[in-house]
Amino acid sequence: MNRIEMGRVLGFLLQHRRMETMPRGKGRPDERELARLLDHADLEARTELEGLLQGMGFELASFDDFQTQGLAAGGRVFLLPRRLDQASALFSERCIDEGMQLKNETITTRRIWFTQLWFVLFYLFYTRRNRVSTEVSRYVETSFTRADLVQSMHEYINDLVRKLGQDTLQGDAVYNCLIAESGAQVAKYADRFLNLMVDGAQVDDLGADRYRQSLLGALEMKNNHLQGLEPWIQATGPLEAGRELLAHPSDSAES
Repeated sequence: MNRIEMGRVLGFLLQHRRMETMPRGKGRPDERELARLLDHADLEARTELEGLLQGMGFELASFDDFQTQGLAAGGRVFLLPRRLDQASALFSERCIDEGMQLKNETITTRRIWFTQLWFVLFYLFYTRRNRVSTEVSRYVETSFTRADLVQSMHEYINDLVRKLGQDTLQGDAVYNCLIAESGAQVAKYADRFLNLMVDGAQVDDLGADRYRQSLLGALEMKNNHLQGLEPWIQATGPLEAGRELLAHPSDSAES
């Protein structure tokens, strides 16, 4: 792999964060060629490419069809998970604020809906399937529809949030935002949220209104758990009684 070819491989990975030697269907333009260039690259070229990616906040990971499900027989996939020891945010605040925008809604409201929908998505990926975050290959079992996400969000609001008690949470921005939902907001925000998840390579669009956690998303969740969440849980111990679990947006958010 020469420098020109390395530049093409680098550009493709940074744009899509995934490439396969044998993609399903047609794949993206040049994907097969570039993935096979990387697959057959010598150690020196791979080391140089990995160094460039590390400097940009990413690692280079690969799986073959023996290591994970969902790949063509004899195929290999290359992924670009974010490094946890460097700042490499998946979405910028501007990206979320613009992507989640509805008419006359505040920035705080958009960020609340984005965060809460992500929590519900984790329920669809893990809790509902009795799956732990380190089970990467089970990403193939996580297919869901937009309607599933909308229904689960409604259930979360009606069966949990509304029952928390207005007297104790009347000043909570997340609580007030969610209980003010009148029915149509969930579907509208779900559409915008799914678009962001697909653009961020965390969710695969399977077509016909069906989606699935991506292999990259599953790998990043495993890395986040093992390198960040699990040590934090061990250090802090069990959750204290009465500790707030609703996630709040940045205090700097403005209307």
